[in-house]
Amino acid sequence: MAEASPYALERAAQTDVGKQSRGEYDRLRHAFPGSAEAEKYAVWWTIPARDGTVVRPWERQEWGEYEEPRAHRFGHPKWFEALKIPFEDDHGAMARKWAIVDKEVEDLPKDTAQDTPAQFAKRVRDLREKVYPLALINNRNPEVNCLDDLVDLSTVKGLDAETRTSYVQFRLAVMRNDDDWDRYAASSYADTPGSEKILDAFRHDPRTQVIADFIEALDIRRDAHILPEDFLKKYPKSVKREMVAFHQIRRAYHENQSHPEDPATMVALNKAFQTYGKEFSHGTFENDVLFLHGQVEEKQGHGGAAVRYYAIVLEQQKSPELKQDAASRIGDIFDQLNDDELRHALLQQILKDPPSSRILRKYVECGELPFLKGYLLTRLVSR
Repeated sequence: MAEASPYALERAAQTDVGKQSRGEYDRLRHAFPGSAEAEKYAVWWTIPARDGTVVRPWERQEWGEYEEPRAHRFGHPKWFEALKIPFEDDHGAMARKWAIVDKEVEDLPKDTAQDTPAQFAKRVRDLREKVYPLALINNRNPEVNCLDDLVDLSTVKGLDAETRTSYVQFRLAVMRNDDDWDRYAASSYADTPGSEKILDAFRHDPRTQVIADFIEALDIRRDAHILPEDFLKKYPKSVKREMVAFHQIRRAYHENQSHPEDPATMVALNKAFQTYGKEFSHGTFENDVLFLHGQVEEKQGHGGAAVRYYAIVLEQQKSPELKQDAASRIGDIFDQLNDDELRHALLQQILKDPPSSRILRKYVECGELPFLKGYLLTRLVSR
C-alpha cells in the first residue's frame, strides 16, 4: 500500500511499517516454519525514504514520452545508471550525429571506387567503429550488419574494384530494406530499376563468383526454403559461414517459439547451438548466441540460468549494442520477485547460482526493488 501514493509512503515510514512487517515475518517463521506461507509467500518490507533516489510508479511518465529520461522508459533507471550504460536523450543531437555517419555510408560506392584493397578495408573498418557507439545508444542494427558485411568483403582476395563497388551498391540497397529480421530481402533489390545488371553480374559472370557466397548468405535470411546447412556444406571456407551458422540458430529459435509443443524444434535448436559452438566458439556472434541461450532459459522458466547468460553479455566489450537488452532482461527477471506467486521459485534458482546471486545483490544495492531490499540482502548475505 505504501506504493499507492506519496502520502501513503510517507505514512508507512512514519509508522515504521518496515519494522512491524519484520516482526510479523519472524513470528510466522518461528510459529509455522514448514508452512507454505512461511516458506513461499512471507517477506518483510523495507520502506525507502522519499529522497528522490527511488523512482516510484506515480513518478514515472508513460512509455514513449520524450520528456522522460530514456532509462526510465526501460523500467530500470537506477540499474542502468549503476551499469553506466549510456543514453542519448537529446534526439536532435543524435539525429545530427547519425546524419553525418549516414552520409558516409551512402557515399561508400563513390568514395571507395578507386580504393586499393587495403584502403577499402581501412575505410569500412573505420566507419564501422564510428557506427558501433551510436548503435549502442540508438539501436541501428541494419547499419551495423551492413558494415560488418563490407568488412568481410574486404577480406576476399581477387575481387576487382568494379565488382566490389557493385556489391557495395547492392548491399546498401539491402540495408535500406532491413527494417526487421524477416524483411531482410536480398532479392528485393531486383525490383529496383537498373539493378538487374548487378544481380546478373553476381549470378552469371565468372569474375564475380568469388563472392557468390555473399549473395547466397543474404538470400538465406530472406528465404526459408534455402537451408543454412546446405550453405555450410557448399562453402567450407567462406567468410560468411559464421553469419549463416548464426542465422541457423535464429531460424531454429523462432521455429521453437512458434511450436514449443513440438520437441523436435528444441532438438533442432540445440543442434544449431552445437554447430555454431563447434566452429565459432569465440566468433563475431558469440554474444548474440549467449543472449539467445538466455532467452531460451527464460522462456522455460529458468530465470537464474537466464540471468547468468545475460550477465556474460552485459560484461563483454565486443558487442556493446546488446548491453541495453541484456540489462533490461535481467531487470525484468529480477522484478518478478515482486510477484508473490513467482518469488519463491525464482529466488531459489538465483540463490543456487552464485553469479546470479551477486548480480541480484548489485541490482538491489543500486536502488531497484526498494521495498524488498532488506529481505533480499538478508537472503543474499552469504552469497
